[in-house]
Amino acid sequence: MAPRRRRTVYVLASQGSLRGLGAASARLGLTVRRIAAIRAVPRDPPRRGRPRRPVDAVVVTSRHAIGEELRRWTKRSRPGATPEIWAAGPGSAGRLRRLGYRRVRQGRRLGADAIADALGPRVRRVAYLRSDLAGERLARALRARGISVLEVVTYRVVPAPAAVARHARGLGSSAAVLLGSPSSVRALTKGLGPTTVRRWGRSWPAIVLGARTASAARAAGFRVVRVAATTDPQRLARELVRTVDDGAH
Repeated sequence: MAPRRRRTVYVLASQGSLRGLGAASARLGLTVRRIAAIRAVPRDPPRRGRPRRPVDAVVVTSRHAIGEELRRWTKRSRPGATPEIWAAGPGSAGRLRRLGYRRVRQGRRLGADAIADALGPRVRRVAYLRSDLAGERLARALRARGISVLEVVTYRVVPAPAAVARHARGLGSSAAVLLGSPSSVRALTKGLGPTTVRRWGRSWPAIVLGARTASAARAAGFRVVRVAATTDPQRLARELVRTVDDGAH
């Protein structure tokens, strides 16, 4: 039997992600609990100096890629040649702007696919700063458009199943779970055990960030999987409330 659900949503993502979601959800009567289900480990050591060849754009699909490697790629190689920086979501875009980066761009939708659709015809060479576990979908989509893509691994993703296991009781009584990446799904499955996730997933809705996370959640046993349309805290909070309310009926 599935456990009784409370009006609480657990967020499994990296530390510090989705800032403002807890406060926005609380204003709507929903409690958000966070679990640092993954750790991002920076590349060691970072490379030095400017890249040999300039690029027209730098693609950043996570705030963890915002660091020394990004500074290398955004240094001007000639007057007026500072590349655009494309962020997958408003959280990364906001962090870039707070750090003083200019020419920050976003697609009209959430995620990497929107970036591939939005890059203009003048962009011919792109640096894609990613994790060691990032899929090939974005790079493949860009290359299909005739864009040269330089893939640069800037950090490693390490699942933290022990952190998930410590919250097993609370997870079991929560109304839904928000999964930030496929690595979050792996941490959940390892932390609770695949049998438990499959059993709870029959009535435990998952809100996920991105198509790859949706596929991982379905493979883990979730029957109800909703792909978030945004990572904006206020709008995402409303999506969480709708998901919880739908599951209560």
